[in-house]
Formats: sequence, structure tokens, C-alpha cells
Amino acid sequence: MLRRAWRQVALLALPALALACADDGPVLPGATDGDDTPVTAVPVDPPATTTSTTTTTPTTEPDPTGDDVTEPTDPPAPSAPSTAPPTSPPDDEPPADPAVPGPPLTNAAGEHERYSGIGRLDGLGASCTAFLLDAGPPSGPAYAMTNGHCVGVFDSTTVLRDAPAEGATVTFRLFADTPTAVAEVPVQTIRYATMRGTDVAVLELATTRSAVIGLQPYALGSPPREDADLQVVGVPVDGIPSEEWFLRSSECTAGGRTRVVEFEWVWDEAVATDCTGIVGGSSGSPVFAGPLPVVHAIVNTTTIGATGGATCALGQPCEVGPSGAAMAPTRTYALPVDDWDACFTPAWDPDALGCPTEQAPTTVDAPRRAVQPGATWAATISGGGGGPYVAKAGPISVTDCRDADGYALSADVVDTPVGDLEGVYVLCAAALDDRLQPDTRQAGTTVVVVDATPPTAPIELSVVEGEDGRVLVEPVFAPPEHSSYQLKAGPAGEVDCADPGGYDVYRRIPVVVEAIPATMCVIGEDDAGNRGAPQAFTIG
Repeated sequence: MLRRAWRQVALLALPALALACADDGPVLPGATDGDDTPVTAVPVDPPATTTSTTTTTPTTEPDPTGDDVTEPTDPPAPSAPSTAPPTSPPDDEPPADPAVPGPPLTNAAGEHERYSGIGRLDGLGASCTAFLLDAGPPSGPAYAMTNGHCVGVFDSTTVLRDAPAEGATVTFRLFADTPTAVAEVPVQTIRYATMRGTDVAVLELATTRSAVIGLQPYALGSPPREDADLQVVGVPVDGIPSEEWFLRSSECTAGGRTRVVEFEWVWDEAVATDCTGIVGGSSGSPVFAGPLPVVHAIVNTTTIGATGGATCALGQPCEVGPSGAAMAPTRTYALPVDDWDACFTPAWDPDALGCPTEQAPTTVDAPRRAVQPGATWAATISGGGGGPYVAKAGPISVTDCRDADGYALSADVVDTPVGDLEGVYVLCAAALDDRLQPDTRQAGTTVVVVDATPPTAPIELSVVEGEDGRVLVEPVFAPPEHSSYQLKAGPAGEVDCADPGGYDVYRRIPVVVEAIPATMCVIGEDDAGNRGAPQAFTIG
């Protein structure tokens, strides 16, 4: 989920960090402005080949705000079985870059009027896509839907209800050839938002349904069948100039339903697709399965642009199969939305029968997302009316929190070992309902990866020359592989990186190198605390 603006100047390039979801990215410490000085990395043990390049990353534009509705002024009339079919381009055409969105949609002749109710959401910490719902009475408020992570919910414990949305807007009719028809609508309230088992936010707009009668609203339908032809329409922004932030579409195919795990989230009913062009800003995009104004799923994450890895970390969503969890390349995931239709009777009613809101959710909070074999959960259970609680834990491939089997009475602190084998593990906790059965619908989960493998990826350094001739050097963080560092430096030829003595913990303060040339030794440590081999860099 690509939410935070960041800039990185790297002199020893690695593959670009993955998109966590389709609208935010990891925060990395970048270098300050200055002249870049190339560095050469020489891993001490084992040897590795590195390439010296310079990389930069996009910066998100500020969110616009607005107080009133601007009406359109010129409306035109892995180990698991594959869950999505592969697509191949014609033999005489090179494969398209899956990270490049399609061309902007036009509407001067009304050819894409059916997408007029899809807009760009700004002002809630992310630039995302939202779409107008066909819900509520004409005199009542208009509603829109987007992802929960688009409104600031970014964990597996929070449920947001009736939160103010001051300054937030949804901008509709973002077609490339009708700039005077743009309609900007303020968001009044975040009625509900969660990332617990889904990734949804319901927004109440600061206007009535009758006031936006010229915009296309959308009904919520059942998930698309496997092999169905799909169309995803949204407003991608990453890597696109702000003056070209228009509606764009991707035509693709639905795969099967699959469990997906990413970071601390588990989505049990995700729809795997081969949709491309899904980048920052695409989160919250509606998924269509035909010409009718019916949304069958909502885009929430993707492996497009993701780095390889087996830890299912932020930016590395994995599909769960019988033998574990693994990342599938060029896969975009969307979550079902049909159950949310029951929450409108016809106005928003979170207590309505069949509405999937949680009234008393049980939460599980663990301090670490990756540990070494033998570590304990050190997790805390809360919520759910205060207990008593039941819990179960195990490898994610054989542990389903929705299944009442396997739960047993538990204290509110779980400190049992996670596991001895590498892999992804899940801890489930639930309160007991009136029948003394686990309330699995409101169960809490936490995910921990057992990792015994030291990091081997090349380390990046950021090097900046100051006007006074001094050189500022800092290693670039790249979690989960490089989450912390130890380093030492000295005159070239006088520092032995293989000698364990003299290393200090890097505390995010750039190292000042005054004697050039110099040698800097850096040891990377991953999220689980595994230390890699020392890598040597020549400065100057």
C-alpha cells in the first residue's frame, strides 16, 4: 500500500522495493542533496558481483482539499496450484511492462460515461481510488467505497467507526479530454474501515445522492467466477505526472479464490487476477465483470514490482497453499464486496442483519513480525468483550482462523514457541459466544515468520559530498532483508572487515568520512535478527 512519499539516492543499486499494496511504500532514509560519489562494495564472505547505478523514486503530490461539491459543468451525454491463467502476448510483440498503466480514458463523446462515478481519493494519507455506491435514499447522504488502508488503517487490530474526514475529497470524472467536467466532492465521515480479513472503507460524502445524480453509482455484486473477463478502472499516480492523473483501465482475467498473507494481514477469500498497470493510486479500484454498473471486487494489493522473498513481508503478498506460502509473480488481488450491500437499509446501518461489520472484535498484537526458530509469540489478546478467550496457532497452510476446530482456552498473553521450522505462522484468538463457541467471525489474527536464513543481498550505500570536502555515508534500509546495520570505517587498507571487533550499531546518523580513500565495513541484519556476512565498501 503505497502511502508515504520518499526519496532514495542509491549508489549500489538493488532491485526496486516492492509495492506493499497498490498505494504505499516503505519509508527509507534518503540522502540529502549533494554530489553523489560512487562506491564499490566488496563482500568479504562470500564474494558477490555488484552493479553501480543511481536510482530515484517518485514523490507523491500533496492532497488537494475542498469544502463544497463542485458539480460537473460540462457533462457529456507459489507452491500452491496456480490461481490465475497465464497470459501470453502475440509472438511478434514484446511483452508489455506489467507496471505501466494503460492510456488515460476519454469521454468527450460519452464513451466512458459508465466510469464517471470512479474518482481519486485524497486527504486521508494516501492517494487512492474510490467509487460511488448505489446505496441510500435520494435525500440521504451519498456513499463511496475504497480500501481500509487508504484511510489510515494499517494494522490487523484497528476497526474505525464514524471518524471525521476533514479535508478529504473524491474527485470524479477524471477523463483526459473533459477537464471542465471534473466534480470534486468532500468526504464527510469515514463510517467504517478495517483491514481485518478484508480491506474496505465506507465513506459518507458531504452531499446527497440527488446532488450527484449525474455521476454513475455502482451496485455491489458477487465475486467474479474463475476465468471471467475483468476490467479494473482506477486513478494510478505512481510514476505519472500529476497533470496526467486520469482514469485508466486494465483488461484482465479472474483466477481462482485464494488465501493471501502479507505482513500482518490474512485475506481468506482473495480473487487472484492477472490485471496489470496496478501501481500506487490503484488501491480501491473497482473490478467489473461485464458492462453493467456492478462492482464484483475491490483491488487491494499486488506482486507487480515486488522483490523476491519468502517472508511475505510488506510488499510481498503470498498465496497460501498446502505446503506453505509463496509469492506468485505479476499477480493482482481483489477482495469480495457483495456482503457490504446488506449494510444499507437503505441508509448506512452497521448493525443490519448480514452486515459484515465487527461489533466486538478480538485483537491479537505481537511485537515482532519475524523471529528465529525457538522464539515465542509474546502476543497479547484483547477486545472481544474482555474474554474468556480461546486461541490456536500453527503454520498458516494448516491453520484457518475461521474454522472453530482446534481452539482451546487461552490466557490473554500467549508466550508459547512459534515454531522450529522456517515458514509463515498464524496465531488466532476469539472470544466465546453465548453458546460458549469460538466467535470466529470476529476472531483476531497475527502473523509471524520464522526465519533462520541470514541476508545475502548486496547492501546499498548513500554517499553525499559536502561543500567542506567531508563525505557523509549511510546504509540504505531495505526491510525485511536489511532492517538494521552494524558498521565500522577507517583509512583504506587499514580496516579488516572480517575482524568482528570495532563494529558499532548504526543509529541512523550519517557517518562522516574525512580521510579519503576510506574503507567502510557494513553488516546487515534482517527482521528476524539474522546477521549477514560483512560487506566492504571503498569510499573515494
